[in-house]
Amino acid sequence: GPGMWKAHRDGHTMWILGTLQPVARRMEWESGAVERQMAASSQILLPPSVKFDLGMGRFRTLMLVPSMLGARKNPDGDKLVDHVPAEDYARWLALKKKYLGRDRGVEKRRPIFAAQELYEAAVEKSGLQFKGLVSPLIDRTTKRHGIPSHRPRIEIAISDPKAAIRAFRETAIDDAECFRKTLDHLETDLEKMRIRANAWARGDMLTLREITYEDQSQAC
Repeated sequence: GPGMWKAHRDGHTMWILGTLQPVARRMEWESGAVERQMAASSQILLPPSVKFDLGMGRFRTLMLVPSMLGARKNPDGDKLVDHVPAEDYARWLALKKKYLGRDRGVEKRRPIFAAQELYEAAVEKSGLQFKGLVSPLIDRTTKRHGIPSHRPRIEIAISDPKAAIRAFRETAIDDAECFRKTLDHLETDLEKMRIRANAWARGDMLTLREITYEDQSQAC
């Protein structure tokens, strides 16, 4: 199963389980060692999360959804071809045909959102998925053994959501690098993603260290 790290300080021990995404769809991993270590632990520390406080109720928040979806489009009715270099757009068309088909709506998106939609479709069609395998196991094991858990949470307050969305729609975004690096990643690294996912499931640290790539997350 996946490798774990063991850290000591001041008489305390922490076991650290590294996770990886995407993983192979229908992949199975030997989780016995992780479950046994969790059962013997006094506390589970979960990954941090972010909560946006819009200062309004659920119904009013839902009313903002159309505006948020609209913010993904290029301003002034521009098309994707108007905002990316010609060479990158030609590469986009080839990858779009392969993974998205004739989706015309995506051509109205800002490059960063078009790239994300293409990336998700390519990952899915390559037999991979972003759905986590670790979180469901942790939830079940934590509840079964009654282990206390803690998840650090960062809360971000947005005092005027409508104004924030409007400002975003009117702001130019320099996302050409994000777009280009997403294309690079899809052209060269899908097989590496599969290899790394299987290596993670087996705890094959040598392969994880040898098979690496630079993804687009920092640029995006």
